[in-house]
Amino acid sequence: MPTETEAKTKWCPFARSPDTEDAEAPICATNRTFKGRFDSSHLCLGSECMAWRWTGSSLTYEVHRFNYASAPPLLKEPERPAEVPPDWNWFAGFVGPDYVVSPCWVEPEASAKARGKPERQGFCGLAGGLAR
Repeated sequence: MPTETEAKTKWCPFARSPDTEDAEAPICATNRTFKGRFDSSHLCLGSECMAWRWTGSSLTYEVHRFNYASAPPLLKEPERPAEVPPDWNWFAGFVGPDYVVSPCWVEPEASAKARGKPERQGFCGLAGGLAR
C-alpha cells in the first residue's frame, strides 16, 4: 500500500485533459497525448480525489511498548534489557474483568510525538491498491 506522497507520483488512468498536441484546437479529452506522453495533470491526486481511500489509523504518532514475558501485575521492575531505552517507563500491567495488560516498558508520549509516525497509507477506490 503506498503513502499519499508515493501515490501522487503515479499515472491516473481516470485523469482527462484536452489534447492540443499537433492540433489547432483540442480534439478530445485524453489521459495521454497522441504521442503517448502525459503531463502532471494526469498524476494521482491522492486525498484530493473523491475515490481516495485511507487505510489504518489517523494518529500522528504511536507509543511503542517493549513487552516482558510475565503474568501481570509485576510490581518490581526486572532488569532492563539493553534494547530498552533508559527513558522508557516501567508499567506493571494488570488484569481487568475480561482482559490482561502485560507488564512492559512504555515509551514516553513526548518521545513518541517527537518521533512521529510514518505517513498514512491509502489507495484508489476505483483502481484498487497501487503496487510499489
